[in-house]
Amino acid sequence: MDVPNKPVLLTGASGILGRVLAKALAEQGWPLRLTDRVPFPGPVPDGATFTQVDLTDGAAVLRLAEGCGTIVHFGGIAFEHPFETVIEPNIRGLYHAYEAARREGARMVFASSNHVVGFYERTQVLDHDCYLRPDG
Repeated sequence: MDVPNKPVLLTGASGILGRVLAKALAEQGWPLRLTDRVPFPGPVPDGATFTQVDLTDGAAVLRLAEGCGTIVHFGGIAFEHPFETVIEPNIRGLYHAYEAARREGARMVFASSNHVVGFYERTQVLDHDCYLRPDG
């Protein structure tokens, strides 16, 4: 895959998947802007920058996205919580990420399919052919 010349903004960079992706992309030479509402655990990958921002701060998200060609959105609460808990990060934060992508003319990658195969026991092994059972 060709490395883009414009920075990639990765939200939710301090999470499990965000850290894995940040490390892998940085090793391939991708210019990265990492962000999360909590500090980045451990050293920031070489060639990347990290800014601690809450995605509900629309102005801050717009500033981070300036000049980016892609926004990879992993930010938000990934597990079930009451609606009042998830509305800000998962709805307002998502809106701000999409708005930043629109304003910059950036590609948006939204990782949201983890609940497509819900209602299975965590110990159950699933494959690509499992029955879809959305849980949220």
